[in-house]
Amino acid sequence: MEDSSPKPDSSWQSVGSEDPIDAHPVCDSNPRSVPGNLFRMEDMALLHHWITVAGHSILETYDLGHYWHSVIPSIGFEHQYVIHSILSLSALHIAHTRPPNREGLLHISSEHRSKALDGFTEDLQHVSIANSTALFANTTLTFFYAFASFSRSFEDEGSDSNARISQVLGKEWISLVRGTAAVLELVYIHVREGPLRSFLELRKFTELDLTEYIHGSDLGARLQDFKRIWSTDEHAEVYNETLDLLLRCNAWMEQFDLMTDEAQSAFGYNRVCSGPFIWLICTPEKYIVLHQQRQPPALIIFAYYGVLLHRLDNYWWAEGCGRSIVNAADACLGPYWSGLLFWPKQIVGSA
Repeated sequence: MEDSSPKPDSSWQSVGSEDPIDAHPVCDSNPRSVPGNLFRMEDMALLHHWITVAGHSILETYDLGHYWHSVIPSIGFEHQYVIHSILSLSALHIAHTRPPNREGLLHISSEHRSKALDGFTEDLQHVSIANSTALFANTTLTFFYAFASFSRSFEDEGSDSNARISQVLGKEWISLVRGTAAVLELVYIHVREGPLRSFLELRKFTELDLTEYIHGSDLGARLQDFKRIWSTDEHAEVYNETLDLLLRCNAWMEQFDLMTDEAQSAFGYNRVCSGPFIWLICTPEKYIVLHQQRQPPALIIFAYYGVLLHRLDNYWWAEGCGRSIVNAADACLGPYWSGLLFWPKQIVGSA
């Protein structure tokens, strides 16, 4: 979808090419002490980078970009923890290019992430119409932080392979994304009337005809056929429900492939990029438990979720995530199941 969408005016890119972040010691791993409620000049450089560069890179879709580089920062001006989340992602975006000061940038990102979490947690104790949109905005920013945290861009090349598998399949980043549902339940009534109301719309998601899709999609047919593998398993119902949701999310993403920009705009904010998020948020909690137990059917489904996520590989925050998921699942399952994962490995470039 995004590849066919008009790009933002390129004039802002020239600003980013001489970004003040490169000339300023923002990545000093031991920044000078500043009162906790104040921002440093280095932080202002990160905010500048977000507004002029990084905020445009989240979706790279012209008619949606204003949410990231304009609307959400304006929310942050009244709720400081949202600004900290923005600065954390901005630092990660710069670190994505692997500059010499990459480690310092990751430290700065972690520092702002911690401050954002503190303010967010405090605000959650007093949910109201005044802070609901900020809570939701912060949670949405966490989506991208969660994926970026294990994307290829931030993989430690010297890390132990087992540690990497644990990170990719671990529940930490999954919990970050799934926590959105709990927050949304608290703030939905207010967010639906605010500037981020388009984020809540899922036009015709539940109306998709999966029967037609299964017969017309290579992935759909493969997934449907898997049900026979666990037909006698005590958790077959959970696996089937999870698989059907994966089918629906993939159908949701594929419908945009042939749409014009005008047709896509009618869907509001949630378009192709929403597919992987929807699945991870809505999949049954029992499945997540089975996944954490490394049950083979759960890992097979998760590997195919990696294929879904791989469709977003052109985004810096998702680069390599789908491939990492497929490889981690394959490593856990071993040779007995390798035939079932040959196709996913081909799709993500691991075969």
